[in-house]
Amino acid sequence: MEQSTRTTTNPNRRKREPQSWTVKDIVHKVEFNILKKPKSGRDATDWPDHPIVVRSKEKVSTQKYIMFLLSLGSGVETLIVNKRDDGCEYAIDGNHRIFAKVRFYNHPLGIFKEYRDDLLFKFIEKTYEKEIHDKLKEIFNNFNYTELIDLNYRRFFKTKKFDADWYVKYMKPHVEDWDNFWHGDEHENIPSFKDLFLTKCDEKLKFTDIITPLSYSIGLTEEEERREFINLNQFKNSLTDTATSAALLTTTDFNIEDTTVETNIIDACIEYYEKRSEDELIYCHKQTRDGPLDGFGFLMGYQLWCHKRCKFIESPIDTKSNYELFFKVWRSIFNINGIDFNNSITTDNVTIFIEYIEYVMDIFTKVKLQICPEHISDKLKAPNTNSYSLAVNNTLVLITAICGFKRNNKSDKYVVKNVSLAILYHYFVGKIITKDNADMKSQKKGLETYNSLHTSYDSERLMKVCHEYYTDPDSLTRKILKNRMSEVMNILVKQSLNERYYETRTNEPNKPKKDKRRARTIFEILLWSHMFKNNVPYNLLNHIYENEHLFCFSSDWETDKKLDIDRLGNSFPIIKEINRARSNFHIKKYYEIEKEHNIDFMKYIRPVIPSNEIYDTIAIHDTKSHIINPEEYNKFCESNEQIYIDNMLNEYF
Repeated sequence: MEQSTRTTTNPNRRKREPQSWTVKDIVHKVEFNILKKPKSGRDATDWPDHPIVVRSKEKVSTQKYIMFLLSLGSGVETLIVNKRDDGCEYAIDGNHRIFAKVRFYNHPLGIFKEYRDDLLFKFIEKTYEKEIHDKLKEIFNNFNYTELIDLNYRRFFKTKKFDADWYVKYMKPHVEDWDNFWHGDEHENIPSFKDLFLTKCDEKLKFTDIITPLSYSIGLTEEEERREFINLNQFKNSLTDTATSAALLTTTDFNIEDTTVETNIIDACIEYYEKRSEDELIYCHKQTRDGPLDGFGFLMGYQLWCHKRCKFIESPIDTKSNYELFFKVWRSIFNINGIDFNNSITTDNVTIFIEYIEYVMDIFTKVKLQICPEHISDKLKAPNTNSYSLAVNNTLVLITAICGFKRNNKSDKYVVKNVSLAILYHYFVGKIITKDNADMKSQKKGLETYNSLHTSYDSERLMKVCHEYYTDPDSLTRKILKNRMSEVMNILVKQSLNERYYETRTNEPNKPKKDKRRARTIFEILLWSHMFKNNVPYNLLNHIYENEHLFCFSSDWETDKKLDIDRLGNSFPIIKEINRARSNFHIKKYYEIEKEHNIDFMKYIRPVIPSNEIYDTIAIHDTKSHIINPEEYNKFCESNEQIYIDNMLNEYF
């Protein structure tokens, strides 16, 4: 690992002075990469162009900030800038405000789309010939601020960009209309469109002439910039933990001993910084293959590389997380506070961390196979079986516990079983519906107390709790007893019931009302998956499967009785050829079809298939199927549902 070369500056050359820059100055410096964002600078792209409401609170936007500047006629908050020995200026603080100014300068009509759509475009549609509407809209929409505000109508539309007769034919007849629209007419009570883009003070200034105050330093080192960045923002209480880490985790005094791992982490770190700077307008730091990798880059790059290999790991690019996952994992494992974080990134700790995380990756792969293997879920047409995927803090708990299991030399089989159980319990409890049911709400609350992934702590407390899972990983599932898991699963089965009376069509009373088969829940898919995994030979998964109803979905029953023909206990995936050939015939048709197609499948799921004798007590067939004993039908389905539940329980207890 290449060591960092720290910038040394003569303290006598350092100085700080007040300066003032116009917006025009800022745009020029950004355009020519004179003004840059330091490595620790915050992302500015989280300011949307237009106001949006998040959690009942309006988010700060570029449009609102520009409106504020135009109303005031000057910048208020001071930008903090340092000029390094390389001659470039670095915005220590104020990147959001710089971004907003440059963004508006580049796309004024995009930021104020209400002015564009409701005023300018409507004026164009009302005034000019229809065949040039789109062309004029495109021209104006592509203007930057200077092109828009300094527009000379006659000179611009007479240029070589347009045919010689174009101005005369389309534009010249409307010169007066444009002047009235652009400059306004007080006598006719016509407001000026141009004035919307000037300051609102007595002296109407161009946006580009608005002055921004600066605290301008000369000669600070990069490390001093980071420290000033943190000191400035501690009084604003606006820095995320990740942003603080970017400024603090500066050490490069460590090695990644595995060169393959090192290469992959550096490549991912390069991608991270490239993605992070995609929509930025100010030049941003870029990681290079030959440049030093600091602690922040190591953890960000490693998390991104792990995300590419395992979707349990959240991407640090796509998330807006206050504190990235691997920062929390590191601090939880090594029990490090924020102050000592940078000093804890040593070669020994990096080696341990990589060994732990690579083990975690392997365990997560095996957990996915344990819970719902893709080769099974694909066959069962599972509706997004990754929906049991976890929030970042849930994953944090699992990772620290897995690291603890490795530390305690537990077998992979033991670890996979416990991690899978924790995930399933967490997911199943979360799926309990409590709407308008106070008793169920209370019952769910009680069951949540045994859910180790139910995290409701602040960040610092959570990392302390996760360190406890690291030192005592068995506590991950210690409270998830068999009877509690069974209680949760039975609740989910019962809440999915949709019993109804048999209904016929209004216009065709001899035919049943058309009902759609409901989509199976992930809970049901997981029950089937475990049943398949434990009973059906792997080679039979080469077939295509369909959800079959053991008692025909098209069955009728007495109109004064309620039942759910689509309930879990009457359903199971069956090989397509068997399902289609059976149609609406008796259950014994299965075995005739197997002989015809030379398929030996039904014996593997015999526990859930009714015998001919049981079937005959519940249903009869003539031209269609009739449920003659709803009570026995429900008993049979309840028995099957318990078989599914017991099959899963026996795998974990």
